Amino acid sequence: RNSMGEPVAMLNIARDISDRVRLTHDVETRNRQIETINRIITLANRSNDFGEIFTTVANEIVRLMPAHAVFTMSPEGPSDPFSQSVAFDGKPLEEGTLRSLFDAVRRGEAVAPQGEIIPDLLHDSRIADPGALEGRIRSAVLIPIEGSGSRGTCLVVACRDPHAYVEEHAAILRPLAQQLAGIIGRLRLFRQVISDSNAVR
Repeated sequence: RNSMGEPVAMLNIARDISDRVRLTHDVETRNRQIETINRIITLANRSNDFGEIFTTVANEIVRLMPAHAVFTMSPEGPSDPFSQSVAFDGKPLEEGTLRSLFDAVRRGEAVAPQGEIIPDLLHDSRIADPGALEGRIRSAVLIPIEGSGSRGTCLVVACRDPHAYVEEHAAILRPLAQQLAGIIGRLRLFRQVISDSNAVR
């Protein structure tokens, strides 16, 4: 301002708040993860029904990322009592769809501990028969369920759109896969104890 108190110029100060925005987003994502895990643990502590638990897990995942199907992929296929599939488009996934995806992954290297993102299944050289995917799965993220007693079992989240997943989605799924591993391990032990008890009788 001049001596008369009239404005004669303006000073603008700019601040780069990109780091603050990123940190805020990271904190919000972490809080959602913690809330999700707490809900899953609460249910797992009062239920021995893996189908019920997995449906809850799938519903939580849909709240966090795009997903038209959430399932566990086991080398044993449907014979694995912990093989589950939840579809969100009103039509359950055919076993051929799951098997095609599983075979494709197994023809390549084993899924790394941190998981694998498949941007577009129709253009993935490991898919021998893209038609088996029924056009219902275009992209997927796979996270190993380690320590569950099922070697090679993965948590899979799939979307009908290509390029639906990035590393941020895989990071969200890793702690959920760890929780599933613990739940499956506990339920396997529970079933083994029941089986042994019945055998003794």
